[in-house]
Amino acid sequence: MTCDIWNELLNQKGAVLSGIATSSHDNAKLRELTEWLQRELDLEAKHKGILSEAERLIAERQKRSDISAKTPQPSSNSVSDSEWTFADLPKGERARIARQAYFERQQERGKFYKKVGRIYYRNGDGVVLGITFSSDNGGNWFLNLKANHFQEAVLMCQSGPRSVTAIHLLTEFFNRHEKQLSEDRKGEVKFNFVRDGNRWLLEVPQPIGMLDVTKYADPEELICKRLEFE
Repeated sequence: MTCDIWNELLNQKGAVLSGIATSSHDNAKLRELTEWLQRELDLEAKHKGILSEAERLIAERQKRSDISAKTPQPSSNSVSDSEWTFADLPKGERARIARQAYFERQQERGKFYKKVGRIYYRNGDGVVLGITFSSDNGGNWFLNLKANHFQEAVLMCQSGPRSVTAIHLLTEFFNRHEKQLSEDRKGEVKFNFVRDGNRWLLEVPQPIGMLDVTKYADPEELICKRLEFE
């Protein structure tokens, strides 16, 4: 019906144009036809504007549909990036995203690493670091690295639902305390941390006891992001 009306309007326009051409000496009729034609031209302009807007809306919707089709959607039982906590994740993923956050910050600081083992990386100075993670176990953090596989250690301790504190024990620390650290039967060096207010303490066998390693802890927490859903 709409198309029929529009086609009829265009036919009437043709008739009016013909009438204008033959009514040059009839001022009253010419004025009437000219006014009608002006109203018709206004309608045509509005019609073109509506069609143009419709095309934009269609293109916008198609673009959004294409983006939605290409974007992986989380499964119904997954947790959104703004809601997850370390407790929601498998242990392997916790460590992976903690290391990812650490490397991103280090890259911002102009530092880069090359992987030389499962959790071992060589920095630009040729120093091998063991980089590992521990969840918060009621105010205690338990980590381990293979003896003789690293020269420095980055021990990331969960300090919030989605954040960690990186404790970077430097070569100077190991030069002084390596022989005092605990090592299990598997040849793994044990790092057991306790937090006392703002202080980070490393438990070392007696007679040493608790070592204050706060100076090795980065004062700026790492905020972790879960970039993909399992």
